[in-house]
Amino acid sequence: MSILVQKYGGTSVGTIEKIKAVARRIIAERIRGQKVVVVVSAMQHTTDELIALAKKITGSPPERELDMLLTAGERIAMALLSMAIWDEGHEAISLTGSQSGIITEDNHTRARILEVRGTRITEELEKGRIVIVAGFQGVSGKREITTLGRGGSDTTAVALSVSLGAQRCEIYTDVPGVFTADPNLVPDAKKLEHISYDEMLDFAYFGASVVHPRAVELARRYKVPLFILGAHTDEPGTLITEGKQMEEKYIKGITSREVLLVEFEFQKEAELEKFLQELIRKRVPVDRFACKARDGKRLATFICDRADKQALEEFPALKICDSLSVVAIVGYGIAGRSDLILEVMKCLNGMGVMPIELFQTHTSLTFLVPSEIEKEVVKVLHRDFIVKRRKYGKV
Repeated sequence: MSILVQKYGGTSVGTIEKIKAVARRIIAERIRGQKVVVVVSAMQHTTDELIALAKKITGSPPERELDMLLTAGERIAMALLSMAIWDEGHEAISLTGSQSGIITEDNHTRARILEVRGTRITEELEKGRIVIVAGFQGVSGKREITTLGRGGSDTTAVALSVSLGAQRCEIYTDVPGVFTADPNLVPDAKKLEHISYDEMLDFAYFGASVVHPRAVELARRYKVPLFILGAHTDEPGTLITEGKQMEEKYIKGITSREVLLVEFEFQKEAELEKFLQELIRKRVPVDRFACKARDGKRLATFICDRADKQALEEFPALKICDSLSVVAIVGYGIAGRSDLILEVMKCLNGMGVMPIELFQTHTSLTFLVPSEIEKEVVKVLHRDFIVKRRKYGKV
């Protein structure tokens, strides 16, 4: 029997009815002969409700205690799902992150997985049981309960896949795959049958919420096939693996998200080094970092998630713009394509839009626009470059 790892997000197990439906889906895989390990997130809204409870006690809850509180959400979901499987006549066991052998750094609220000691999981699988693992959590070398931060459950699923030698890892969400744009925003967005790890990293980082970039990075490193599927549909999903075609030139989709644009003015290198050390200490991830000279000033600029604004506001010297969004055109063969930049600029100019901070990599062309026009920009780019397949250079 091969091992299959599945992960179900909070919306997929958001009600008792959905939990029962997920249980039946899991059992179907067990009947087909798979050894099944399931990673589950907290039920929809549970984590937010627990944070709200903590904030009623104190505006600054200690991180250790916050981890202890938040891990309860996944424990509730894993126990209920295990009960639902038992009720269908099959054996299951729920395990916390620590019981599953997920060993992490000592950091609270944003710990990273160091290793997975999957002996307990393997033993339970050999007994013929379906194993339900609480996502988002682990235990440090000091035996402290930790949480993994954003994307923790996705990352848990991939880490278990690597450790257990799983045949594949399935991520179940409320949409049946990866689309050329957010289908809630762009009704004619198309589902992609296949996408490369590199392309998916850009999709995930710049707005697509079906899987977290941390999980994609881990899957790419260990070559774990990832499937993105709908939790309550039998539609085929999207396969994420290595790229297939040499010198492929193909735009896969458009994605976007709201961000912060941050500027830090400095005079000496030591000032910049100290600032970067503080960002590391506060665990603020940055992207598109650049140093430049402007009007006789030395500036470091970067973009980051809006959720990090509170941490950044502790630096009085920073200039923070919180009214921008990043838009990304994702695909292969984008690096060095000045012809693509030209066509995108023509398209945006037709809307009266001048992009800010344009960047180009081998899998994406990204730029900043005012958040108030983000959705319209995505719609127009999708219409021109995906639906109408606007040409750039020789195909």
